[in-house]
Amino acid sequence: IWKRTLERSYMYNDTIKLLNLEQFKLKIQKLDTIKKDNILYCYITLENQKDKCPQCSSSSLILGYKDKKIRHSISNNNPCYIIYKARRFYCKICKQTYFEKNPFALKNDRISTYTIYAVLESLKDHTVTFKNIALKYNLSVTTVQSIFDSYVDAKRRLLPEVVCVDEFYTSKKR
Repeated sequence: IWKRTLERSYMYNDTIKLLNLEQFKLKIQKLDTIKKDNILYCYITLENQKDKCPQCSSSSLILGYKDKKIRHSISNNNPCYIIYKARRFYCKICKQTYFEKNPFALKNDRISTYTIYAVLESLKDHTVTFKNIALKYNLSVTTVQSIFDSYVDAKRRLLPEVVCVDEFYTSKKR
C-alpha cells in the first residue's frame, strides 16, 4: 500500500510540475490525465478545505460538484484543459450557495491565470503579433486581444499645440 501511495505521489508531483501549478501548493484528492485527439485533459479534484460561508462565516454543507473546463496553455504543440471538479456549498444559516475557491482561474474565467500571465509576458515583445501569440498558446486572436485590452492600460500621448505637416499627397483622379 505504501509503495502504491508513493508512486501516486510521484505521478501527482510530475503532473503538477508539467502543468506549472507548483506555486499554488495544492492539496489534491484525485488527479487523472488523458490525451484524446491531441488534446490533454487533466481531471483534478482538490481536497475539501471546509470553506466558511462568505456571507455569514458559518460552516456549510456540500451541495454537489460541477465540472469547470479551464483552458491551460502549457504546451506549444497541443491544447490543454483542466477539468476542475468544483464543490458547491450550501450555507444552512443564510441559505446561500457558493463555489469553493478556484486556484486555477479568476472568477467566471475559462482561461487559467497561468495562460493569461504567459500571454502578457509574450506581449511585452513589440515585434510579435496577436496572431503569433494566439498560435503559440492555442488561443483565438480575439481572446489574445481581449486579454490585452483587459490587463494593459496604454496611455496615449497628448498632441502638441501645433502640428506641422511636411508633405501632402493627392491623387490625379480627384
